[in-house]
Amino acid sequence: MKYFEIRENLLELNSLIQEGSIEETAILDTLEGLQLELQERANFYAQVLTDAKKDIEFFSSIIERYKGKIERKKKLIEYMENALIEMHELFGVESITDADGVKLFQVKVRNTEAVVVNDVDSLEEQYVRVKVSKEPDKVAIKKAIKEGLLEPNDFVYITHNKHLQLS
Repeated sequence: MKYFEIRENLLELNSLIQEGSIEETAILDTLEGLQLELQERANFYAQVLTDAKKDIEFFSSIIERYKGKIERKKKLIEYMENALIEMHELFGVESITDADGVKLFQVKVRNTEAVVVNDVDSLEEQYVRVKVSKEPDKVAIKKAIKEGLLEPNDFVYITHNKHLQLS
């Protein structure tokens, strides 16, 4: 039985008991059966949650490991590109061939320009773009609402969350 079905049945039975429409002893077996199913469903949910959290940790570790591999590959590419540029400039290497002399790659070096800024604060204003971003100060908002200085509305309010801890 699915959780929502168990929930509906338990709520309905509890309502009947509260109204006095039915004696608790008359439906004791049904109530115990539903509570057992509820416990089994809760156990299943806890197992799935635990497994999902472990999966996230595992996937996160894989991502971190691949980030390291990507950085190492970037450094390797930079080193090899610089070496090929040096081979081209110092030794005139213009093509790469295989052992039989078949041309595999042509080596070309293109010159480009880039601006390097080590200290943006030392620049005059005309050479600086200022990015402005807005974000709410949630700590100040929460304090103002609690002190009655700010009225909650559709755009700003305090919500109460529940966080599950399984141990």
